[in-house]
Amino acid sequence: MGLLHANVNKFIYFIMLLLFVAQPVSAGEDKCSKHKLHAGLMFELSINNSLRDDLLFRFCIEEDAGYLFAELQQHGFIWREQIRPDYVFKSEVKLSPKKTEKLKDMYLAAMIHSKSDQVRGLDGSTWCFRPKSGMSYTEFCYWSPTLDDSEREVKHINDLGIYLLILSGLEKEGASIQ
Repeated sequence: MGLLHANVNKFIYFIMLLLFVAQPVSAGEDKCSKHKLHAGLMFELSINNSLRDDLLFRFCIEEDAGYLFAELQQHGFIWREQIRPDYVFKSEVKLSPKKTEKLKDMYLAAMIHSKSDQVRGLDGSTWCFRPKSGMSYTEFCYWSPTLDDSEREVKHINDLGIYLLILSGLEKEGASIQ
């Protein structure tokens, strides 16, 4: 009886472990798989603003369509008599074939034409672009590419960020680019 009881306990612990470890994969994560060569996650662009809210954009491709996943993170604050709690807003946009191709072209232009730069500042924003190259990703970070973008050769990153903000609809939630 003791052996049977021990085996039943082990089985119950095993089942409980499976329930905690096996988390369902959301539709967005499935569409943005990093393990596909010509599909899945194509790039990420995160914009961390020093004086405003943070943004994250992910462009993903499946066989039938392109998708833009976006996230707005508004940080809570207390100032004078104003209180704002933390707020996270997420959106998923299925793109038309025309918008998918335009976004692909902008992504390639940003990847090819944007050069690393050493400009840094205290206020402003940090944009980190993580494009897909084969089965791996690289990262290029820029400080406030909206400033002096013609001299710094970051115009394509700036254009990509503005287009992503428009496509995502995050402006309606109060998002802006610094």
